[in-house]
Formats: sequence, C-alpha cells, structure tokens
Amino acid sequence: MSWTQIKNVFCHKKRQQNKKFGLALGGGAARGVAHIGLIRRLEEYSIQPDTVAGTSMGSIIAALYALGISSDDMQKIASSIKIVQILDFKPFTDIMKRSAIKKALLPYIGDKTFTDTKIPLKIIATNIKTGESHIFKSGKIIDAILASSSIPGVFSPYKIGENYFIDGGMTDNLPLFTLENMPVIASSVMLPSGKDISKKSFLIKRFSVMHGAYTIMINHQEKMAVQLFKKPIHLLRLENSTVDYFDFSDTNILIEEMYKKSEGILRFLKKIKVKS
Repeated sequence: MSWTQIKNVFCHKKRQQNKKFGLALGGGAARGVAHIGLIRRLEEYSIQPDTVAGTSMGSIIAALYALGISSDDMQKIASSIKIVQILDFKPFTDIMKRSAIKKALLPYIGDKTFTDTKIPLKIIATNIKTGESHIFKSGKIIDAILASSSIPGVFSPYKIGENYFIDGGMTDNLPLFTLENMPVIASSVMLPSGKDISKKSFLIKRFSVMHGAYTIMINHQEKMAVQLFKKPIHLLRLENSTVDYFDFSDTNILIEEMYKKSEGILRFLKKIKVKS
C-alpha cells in the first residue's frame, strides 16, 4: 500500500471518528441561492458538516461549498446570473439555456470530480428509466449538477453514459436520507403551497396551475421526508413568498433571509454535541 493510500485510509477513519452532522440543501430553482446565507453562517461559526448533499439548485451550492468556494464568491456568481441570459424561447429547444448556467460554473468547477472536494459531496438526480433517485458520488461534478437540475419542461433530460436524468426534486427534493446516519441541518427553499391565480391572464394562469401543482407535490414530499427521518434534524424553511422560482433579481434578499433564519443552528449543534 502506497503512502498516499495509507494517508487516505487514515483520514477516512479520522473523519468517521469525528463525524459531526450532515447538510442537506433542497431544490427550488432561483430560490436556492438562499442556501448561501446558511453557508455564510457556518463559515462565521467555523463549523463544517461531515457530508453535504444537494438537489437541483441545492446541488450547485453544495458542490461549490464542498469544493471550498466561499459564500462571498457564491453570492457573486448568483448576482452574475441574469434571467435574460438564460431564457430561450426558440421552438424545439429548452426554455432555459443549460449552456449559460454551465458557463457560469465552469470557472469554479471545471472538470473537477467528487474526489477533489474538501467535504464529501452527494448530488441527487432522478433516473428516467428507473423512476428512482440516483445519488452521484463519483465522476465529474458538473455532469452531476446538470443532471440534478434538469427541471422537466424547462430543460431536456441530461444524458450520462446510457442513462437519462431529470431534476432530483422529482424524487428527493430535500435529500435527508442520503445522510441517514447522522443528524442533519436541512435548508428548504420551496414556495409555500397555495397562491391566488384568479386575477392572472389566461396564459400566466395555465403556467401558474402547473407551477402550483409542482409546488404542492414537492412540499408534500419534503414534509413526509422530515416526518420519517429518524435522526435529529434542524429544518430551515424559506418563508419569502414574493420571489419566484425563476426570479434571479432578488437573490440578495433570499440570502439575507436564510442567514437570519440560520442563527439558531449553533444551539442545535451544541445540543447534538458538535464543537465549533
């Protein structure tokens, strides 16, 4: 066994002995940038999770965090994304340009793989063939992110090898059970269920019905996951109902709200005996 292999085994055992808690970052499109506020709070407390898991937009923030990108740099990335740059209403194309999102992330992620992370990373997508969630733990991180965030009707399915993947939110929007052996801090950014659409135009109303149905389904899925999760969990839920899923203009508002909400995580961590 080489020195590098011995060192990796030692570090793995040490990490197991000092296992702390997991961080679960849920999907929610543009609203997912709110997770950056939670990351900023963890940085201030000088506390890192043992593993970070993310779905859809949560997978982007999780990957950046696991690679050691600061919350300040994440906020700059979020601020650089403009909805007009990623919308594409040409026939037979994705509604949003996957290439624009990839371009924004490549300077930070490039061809890095899961072995390059400073914190163990798990990314959740949905396998179309099996209809089940798929946990990415190896391979190129950028591929896992693009698979995890392929929202049906917005992006076409993403192919990796012989499999096609869509948004992880279809099966596991708040990825608690990938972290089932440890306490978890979870961040949910979905819109509250139930919006008045009676005064909207016909076209907007049709989209809003689909939008609302998706929100109800995911919120129910998250609620069930939280109820069934056996380990201690500290759930942070974004209550802002004015910023929509594709509104990248108010990202700072969302980040600040989640930052304020996360103030209580230190009490939770002390309760489960995690030292800062």
